[in-house]
Amino acid sequence: MKKPSRIVNFLYRLVGMSYVHESVSEVREALAEHSVGTVAERWARIHAQGAEKLQHPLDFQPGLIDLHDEMHDMWRYLVALRNQASRGMSAHLADELEEAADFMGEVLHHVGLAAEATIPDASLDRGPGSTWINIPAPPAL
Repeated sequence: MKKPSRIVNFLYRLVGMSYVHESVSEVREALAEHSVGTVAERWARIHAQGAEKLQHPLDFQPGLIDLHDEMHDMWRYLVALRNQASRGMSAHLADELEEAADFMGEVLHHVGLAAEATIPDASLDRGPGSTWINIPAPPAL
């Protein structure tokens, strides 16, 4: 079956339908298309330009906290998918999702540690408080 256009795919999703790939090679092609194509390159440039504006460890903090929140949501999604797959659907799929959730948990932990490392001297942490800093606006899309 020929892959539908993005517009057709969008319309089908509105009525609860999705296109699925029928072979491992098609899945691999779709994964590569979404991680190597021109859109991925554009996002890589946008992220690099934004990162170049970070001049002080505290500048990293808001983005790392947002990233931690987004990744925590992804971890929850992986756990929910794993739970569903483990209900007799596919042991192999459940195992892969379990491993993905475990790795996401590790990454989540390290992003949290990186956010904490934005504090110049954590040993002098005096408890709750907040400071406003000037964060450069992200580049336009």
